[in-house]
Amino acid sequence: MRRLEGLLSPVFGDRALFSEAMHTSGQQCPVSRARPTPIKLATWNIGSVQTNPLEFSDDSDHRFAHFLAEFQSHAEALEAGGSTIGDILSEAFPFSVRSSLLGNYRALGLPSLESSAEAFDFLAKLRVWSGFLASKNIGDSRIISWPDRFTNVVGNDRCRPSMISCFTEELSPSKAWLDSWIRFMADAHIPTLSVEKYNVASPYRENYRSFSVVGLAVFDSILIAISERTSVDWRDMRLGRIECVSQRPQQLVNHIAQHLLGAEDVIMLQEVSDDIQNRILSVDEAGGYELIAESNSSGAKQRSVILIKKGCGLEIDVAASERVREAMRAEGERQGLASGDLSVAVVTTANDNPLLLASFHGDTNGRLTIPTLEVLGSLGLPLLAGVDANCYANATPGNLAVVDFLKAVTDTGLYHTQPLTTTRNLRTPLQAQSAKTNVLDENPKDYVLLTDAGMTIEKSSVDDGGSGGQSLPNLRFPSDHAIVKAEIDWSPVVSS
Repeated sequence: MRRLEGLLSPVFGDRALFSEAMHTSGQQCPVSRARPTPIKLATWNIGSVQTNPLEFSDDSDHRFAHFLAEFQSHAEALEAGGSTIGDILSEAFPFSVRSSLLGNYRALGLPSLESSAEAFDFLAKLRVWSGFLASKNIGDSRIISWPDRFTNVVGNDRCRPSMISCFTEELSPSKAWLDSWIRFMADAHIPTLSVEKYNVASPYRENYRSFSVVGLAVFDSILIAISERTSVDWRDMRLGRIECVSQRPQQLVNHIAQHLLGAEDVIMLQEVSDDIQNRILSVDEAGGYELIAESNSSGAKQRSVILIKKGCGLEIDVAASERVREAMRAEGERQGLASGDLSVAVVTTANDNPLLLASFHGDTNGRLTIPTLEVLGSLGLPLLAGVDANCYANATPGNLAVVDFLKAVTDTGLYHTQPLTTTRNLRTPLQAQSAKTNVLDENPKDYVLLTDAGMTIEKSSVDDGGSGGQSLPNLRFPSDHAIVKAEIDWSPVVSS
């Protein structure tokens, strides 16, 4: 805390920071007697970066549901019959996928022919279902999800030739398709993953670059090979799903404009793409708000943002906000926080009290959620945060359990909205996070958090657009996370 205070005190001086004695004793920062009006806040992970038309099960699409059932049935039957990844590729493709990939290892940016062969030969021996498409080991290694994150779509419209992108040209077990895949990947930039940070296990750890590119090629090839075995016209079905995904960005913007802008004083959004941010700012209702977002110098595909209603009694302290940002950037780099996952702003209320606002998106396992909250809490400012904690009602090893999250929240001196279900979806085998295949994500992940500085949560609710227990997203609601709304009454008392 003292190191962060040293960074912040040149801006805040004695006015804004608690002394350590005040922080630990629960006393409040000196304030005036004025009573600010309640703050209406909404936090929402809009999931705008979803570009996979086949990622989530959708019971309302009967043809898609039938395809998924057949796809899994064929994959399990192939495994039961003893077929490996290599066997399936050899049967489906009238040429050697291995030779094509190894022959282009330089174009794909792979370290060597030997490392490329090692990766392919290891993966070729795996079982297709338990060893690959539904493998926790593959999922935890991130050899598919990491490269997919940066190549699913490049820019606004260049899609990887894959079933799990919005690529609309021909997908088939052909040399022409694989050649187009190689050309696309040769131009793609995939940042280096920190195998230490994500605790990647062997053999992927020592040869990660080759495993990730070759692994993605094998994954995209296997999806086509198994889809060809189904009785569904999967190409036409998939184009229909792409149309749904392409409409989702505008559905998100419409929902924000119709249900949040104007009604809420503070709107905290997570997983906001550049495109969605620009669309939000273009609607008339956004003219009444100030946008707080980290610059996108890192090239992150998503970020957390804060929208503050003009005239709501919260005035942005630009210098103080930047000082906090600098401190949090340093802490974020040290903790391994992904660029863009946290956005902060310091505001002053109607009676000149400082308030720290934060919009935060936790990593998939919730590993960085508690450390980030501890750092935010250590700044000595009253905190009001909208958080996708990525915590789980029944956590498996390595994931953040909601009971542990809520205990940490309390230990940090924070209050929270109720732990109500905000995600309700089932990921299919046709998505890059194999550890999540057919795992029901029905969890209380999203919260409004605040410090005990005279603030209280007067009202709170979860809004899923009246989905009535249906999976999210759906035709009524465009995100895989529900909105959490809260009305915050901040009535500070005078402390001596």
